[in-house]
Amino acid sequence: MSDETASHALRLRHVAAVFGGEPVIRHVDLDIAPGELVGLVGRSGSGKSVLLRIAATLEPPAVGFVEIGGQNAAWDPAAALARLGYVPDPPALDRQATIAEHLGDVAGVLGLPAPEGRVEEVLAFVGLAGNRDAPLGAIPPGLRLRAALARALLPQPALLLLDEPLARLDPKVRPEIVALLSSLAQEGAAVLLATTAVADVAESCHRVAVLHGGRIVADAAPGDLVSQVGVPSRIEVVLATSLGPASEWVMGLSFVDEVEARGNKLRIGIRGGAKERQAVLAKVRSSQWPVESFEEGADGLVIGFASPVARAAEKARAHPGVLGVQELPDRIRISVKGGPKERAAVIASLNRAGLPLVSVGEAGGGIEEAIVALTEG
Repeated sequence: MSDETASHALRLRHVAAVFGGEPVIRHVDLDIAPGELVGLVGRSGSGKSVLLRIAATLEPPAVGFVEIGGQNAAWDPAAALARLGYVPDPPALDRQATIAEHLGDVAGVLGLPAPEGRVEEVLAFVGLAGNRDAPLGAIPPGLRLRAALARALLPQPALLLLDEPLARLDPKVRPEIVALLSSLAQEGAAVLLATTAVADVAESCHRVAVLHGGRIVADAAPGDLVSQVGVPSRIEVVLATSLGPASEWVMGLSFVDEVEARGNKLRIGIRGGAKERQAVLAKVRSSQWPVESFEEGADGLVIGFASPVARAAEKARAHPGVLGVQELPDRIRISVKGGPKERAAVIASLNRAGLPLVSVGEAGGGIEEAIVALTEG
């Protein structure tokens, strides 16, 4: 076994499959290293489930071979199975048993040492310790998936394969499952996740492999995939639109009597003269609100502010590489040509602009658009 072969938890080479006389998998090559979380994405019918069953040694390829942990799965199927965990769609569970009973039965079949202790370990890891006695036939999909994941983890597999685990879950639950899979990868397991829920997994995946027409048509980190395809990635910038923070900053000055917000203006009552008024103006400017105008009155200042959303949009549009900016009441969405490097440059320019930023993050859509572009036709 070469060092290169041994460094991969899963290796598929020239794998092909035929169903009903028609090719469904066409000479696929795919490597997954320990500690990698890889998303296998594609449209319904693209062959994801077939490829996962081949990787799980449940179906032999018509052509090619599967290596698990550096060993050809066809030469020693039992050794290959001992290294992997598989969660099919839908999960295969004994609905007449409780969660703990089912896991105990599976642990017994696997011949695990100290099976009761291992069952308790996986229940705690997937967050089911408090549901151990719940009947599998009466729990919601999210708990059922956790139970299936616990079952797959019983033998402490080096390779975990999951077929559409997020498909039937409430969108609010999906991040919790993705976090569990990420933690497994961080602990050294190789994880291959077949999914159509691209937006839910892209941020956590080290790589995304796109399956189309039975072939891997792209395999790269999500940001690199967006760059390679050439679709714009997106940034969402949320801004403070209430004058409350600026008001609070000014009220902290001992010579300020009152502050009143009216639309995009603050009326500030001040005890003192020019020195105190300059101090107020400096304080307001340091709050990162774009000052548009100020007027002096007998008892203080009236300071007008430009819309932070409009100012942020103006700054973004001036940056090279920005394809478009959408203005919303409290945020802007920026389309950027390129990947992580280009997005970081736009974000840095906004940070330097002295704007009241609340948060800056991915707006989503870039990776989904890239996959649509790759799987059209």
